[in-house]
Amino acid sequence: MKLYHFSDVGDIEVFIPRAPLRHPHAEPLVYAMSEGESPLYLFPRDCPRISTWVTGETSEAERKLFFASGPARIKSFIDRASEAHWRTGQIYRYTFDAEGFEDCQGYGDWISRSTQRPIHVELIDNLPVAAEKHGMSVDVVDSLVDLGHRLYDYAAMRWTTTLHVSMVRMGLLPGWDHSTSKPVWTEAGNERTHD
Repeated sequence: MKLYHFSDVGDIEVFIPRAPLRHPHAEPLVYAMSEGESPLYLFPRDCPRISTWVTGETSEAERKLFFASGPARIKSFIDRASEAHWRTGQIYRYTFDAEGFEDCQGYGDWISRSTQRPIHVELIDNLPVAAEKHGMSVDVVDSLVDLGHRLYDYAAMRWTTTLHVSMVRMGLLPGWDHSTSKPVWTEAGNERTHD
């Protein structure tokens, strides 16, 4: 089995466990993604985005609505302000053997507490084509902040959708005032998370 890590930097020879920059007190780890969820990272690092997909918990009405808009298995959204950067950006995909990684039993995320060496690195220089190739549609919206608020009711602290929702880098958006809120979703705990 292969795992993937995405970076704006293309010359990393060794991945040393470290805490995420936005969470410096977290346990130092090396992060990787499984093939199925790896399209979530076909964006420049600092590109805020929301991705949704159907799970076993998704209602029949939302499942039908999701696939009525096209066959993509992941539907992602970016803010209009990020569109040019996404269309012209590039990213490097590092490949690892899964040995030495631990499955987090979430949505494709794996971790390692030890140093890891990639077995391959590939430049992806056409992100829209790569997204489509991997079964993901990307729609540009006027306000990603508004979409985030429609998917999660921060006043009531509850989701307004039965789709799985992944919010990444939302704290970089002007007007996003929930950078410390981190709802979490796991199949076992019936909670959801975003970064």
